[in-house]
Amino acid sequence: MAHPHIFVGAKFEAAGGADGNLSALRHIWRFDEVFSSSVLLDFDKNENMTLDPPELEAVAETVSASLSKYSYSTNITVDGKAVALRKPNAIKATYVDQSATRWGHARVSRVSEQR
Repeated sequence: MAHPHIFVGAKFEAAGGADGNLSALRHIWRFDEVFSSSVLLDFDKNENMTLDPPELEAVAETVSASLSKYSYSTNITVDGKAVALRKPNAIKATYVDQSATRWGHARVSRVSEQR
């Protein structure tokens, strides 16, 4: 469930492993200018009206900590059974054209057993 005051353009990608099974998921979220402005106000510690690499790292850490409580907003089931997701190996934030973008990879523990 999204916040009603935040508008997000979302993109989802799935990657397959050498064995043909799903191995990773990638989410790319591009936030609206109003929410992005609030991120800028909260994280622009040197007040230069942009988010520098250390500030972007702080955004990514905050997002990662928040999303971990909700399985990174991803739920996968196979035959009605939940598939475990490992912690994403990368969550990054960018700030381009007054828009905050967050992207990350979630690694899949196992989607299906070899048959």
